[in-house]
Amino acid sequence: MMIQGLDLNTVVQFFIPLMYLIIIKSACKQEREQECERERVSFVKGGATSSSFVVNNLPHLFIKYVINYDECDVYEREKYIASILKRFEWYPKLLYYDDNEKFLIFKRVGKPMNMKYAPGDLVEQFNQILDDMNSVNIQHNDIKPGELLVDNNNKIYLCDFGWASINNDLGCGIGLSNKEKPFGRLDDSNALERIGFGTYKDPKRKVGSQSEIPSIVNDGGGNLKIFGYQEFIINKNTKHIQLQKKIDKFSHINLIFKNLRKKGCQSIVDIGCSAGLSSLTALNNGFEHIVSLDHDPEYIRTLGEIKKQCNITKINEAVFSFGNPASHIFDVVFCGAIIHWIFSLTADFRNFDSIFEYLITFTRDYLVIEWISPDDRAIRSLNHLKLRKRESDEEYNTANFETAARKYTNIISKKPIDGPTRIIYMLQKREGEKCI
Repeated sequence: MMIQGLDLNTVVQFFIPLMYLIIIKSACKQEREQECERERVSFVKGGATSSSFVVNNLPHLFIKYVINYDECDVYEREKYIASILKRFEWYPKLLYYDDNEKFLIFKRVGKPMNMKYAPGDLVEQFNQILDDMNSVNIQHNDIKPGELLVDNNNKIYLCDFGWASINNDLGCGIGLSNKEKPFGRLDDSNALERIGFGTYKDPKRKVGSQSEIPSIVNDGGGNLKIFGYQEFIINKNTKHIQLQKKIDKFSHINLIFKNLRKKGCQSIVDIGCSAGLSSLTALNNGFEHIVSLDHDPEYIRTLGEIKKQCNITKINEAVFSFGNPASHIFDVVFCGAIIHWIFSLTADFRNFDSIFEYLITFTRDYLVIEWISPDDRAIRSLNHLKLRKRESDEEYNTANFETAARKYTNIISKKPIDGPTRIIYMLQKREGEKCI
């Protein structure tokens, strides 16, 4: 047995949880949670490897009893990883452990996090946890909803490292079992999205496009009025579009699409489509196969309703996260104002080469992309580049963007729109660059 960092009063009080250990073990094996309640021991949660409890009159302690996967050294791994992570404030302090009974007692730090209790700087805190783990070459491999905790001060913690690895080695360099985790390891980097917190949205944003909530108004005269990040009017019969906002930008996009159609392009994917204005512009220029992708279901539903009321069949919309693999190859890839989001905030590329390598997998011929310079007002306001910034990130600037662009494409044209900080580039894929 081992006791670490406890004052005398707490040591004395350990008689209580130790007295209840037999009750806890019985409850674990026979799933008799009601027995725990009668004995003032509360069952917290059960998992594949362990069950967890609190002693009701010792609310500052959290008891974890490892009951399964002895052959995988889950208990031994958890204890060893704790000895490394104790230097970080986000890791619950291990106070006591018993190698014979295989239970651990941690300082109780908070409650499982959900959307109601998620702090506004959730991603920034989680990114710091990942950075700290990377600094000691540790991977959690099993982040699920119960592993993220939050306290009354909105500080988050990460716990349950029984399936962790060091340098991707489950043996952790000390000879522990390398028997693989059942059902495979989970990727730490996309944990927030995977466990239901979705692709990161800044607290100031009600939906994907900052604070503009999408809506459709039927004017009764055969037109739909679209409001939100994109604002336009579309005639339900002719599909004619009247631009209401960002007129220079979308007029230029219309001209580009017209020229690309003359070059024989027939298919296009609109990545970050919002309410679908660029997709509808492609439709009006004669594109036959149009796919519209966005990570905000609010806007995808809006586009779906526009299609329904306008009887449009050549646009296929879907919820999508930038970084998902390409399922089809298109003549044209169009990316509106998203690069400042996906560089390091809502995706994890962090350099321009990786972004272009990814986009090239979608395109047969052309890439049209809107560049947002680092001194753009939106970036200054929402800090897209700082919230999840790492020291290893490539510097986000125009020179680096163009250098990467020229590695994979030829720059056909570039035109400032909506001021000097936003430029639409028309790029043609170099011969020899492969689609996957």
